[in-house]
Amino acid sequence: MQRVKTSTIIDSVILSADNRWAKLLELLSEMRISKLFVLTDVNTSKHCFPFLKERLKGFDLPLLQFEIQAGEENKNLESASRVWTQLTEAGADRNSVIINLGGGVVTDLGGFVASTYKRGIPFIHIPTSLMGMVDAAIGGKCGIDYLQYKNHLGVFQQPASILIEPQFLNTLNAQEIQSGTAEIMKHALIGDREAWQMMKDQEGFDWIDVNTLHRSIDFKGELTSKDPLEKGLRKSLNFGHTIGHAIESFYLNRKTPVPHGFAVAAGILCESFLSQNHLQLSRSEFTQIESYILRQYKRMAFSKSDISAILHCMKQDKKAQDGHHQFVLLKSIGEVVWDKVVEDKDIEVALMHYIDC
Repeated sequence: MQRVKTSTIIDSVILSADNRWAKLLELLSEMRISKLFVLTDVNTSKHCFPFLKERLKGFDLPLLQFEIQAGEENKNLESASRVWTQLTEAGADRNSVIINLGGGVVTDLGGFVASTYKRGIPFIHIPTSLMGMVDAAIGGKCGIDYLQYKNHLGVFQQPASILIEPQFLNTLNAQEIQSGTAEIMKHALIGDREAWQMMKDQEGFDWIDVNTLHRSIDFKGELTSKDPLEKGLRKSLNFGHTIGHAIESFYLNRKTPVPHGFAVAAGILCESFLSQNHLQLSRSEFTQIESYILRQYKRMAFSKSDISAILHCMKQDKKAQDGHHQFVLLKSIGEVVWDKVVEDKDIEVALMHYIDC
């Protein structure tokens, strides 16, 4: 039998230079769009949508806006269903395009909606949060939470383009900058020792600038382009997320959602502890990581009695194989190993260390 190799993955064009809006208008003009939709949440509708309308006023078609509620708790099937219904009632066809204007919730959900509507319509990400710019919008992962499990339903589908507008960072509060910086930290730890050296002794988050932003964007963009479907190298981006997503799901179950980056920071500390015990991560490098996280992020408030519930959430982790938890762990700062099996008892010890440290 002859095998035919095909690919559904295309590269996204990341627009970040000074001419980014002119390039976006050029791209839109080339796409032969029937209708142009913009998905926002209640916050980006107020703070970012007017800016977008001004930048796209030279485009021939009107911007048809849909709005969802803000927050991870709204990245669900109900929100997706409402947008599918609105698209249908508005007469969206296969030549329609959706611009996802928002943070990770909007880009994740909007990409998922677009990828599944009429078997897929084009979409463009314009991330407005630091988390969205350095992580969520890049790489083609789209999805929603289901049964309180993080990103339980989703697809790989690349946006037609990603536009980075640093001015949107001025609309964020301190907590949102703090949350997004957790992903910048992750990128540094898994593959950019120089970036880690620059950030490890920082106090607060005033050091985040455009150069830091683009360095992190370039890091993830290059890595995901080499492994778009997460068969190998891209798995390294899951560092901190096996435990981090379980913590986040635990709080979603309690109806007290926490910022994604705060859960990831806790996950990075726990998984660095595992790295020290299961690989060769040195005590000194672990101490650097632990000191930075405890200085920059308030400790999550779960207790020892909550560990079993967190472990239960982890059983639905997408990386699990035959009931075994598969981790990305650090051999050293800048060098990772993926698909490392870790037992529940060892994860429990790591969570206990986090509670007690």
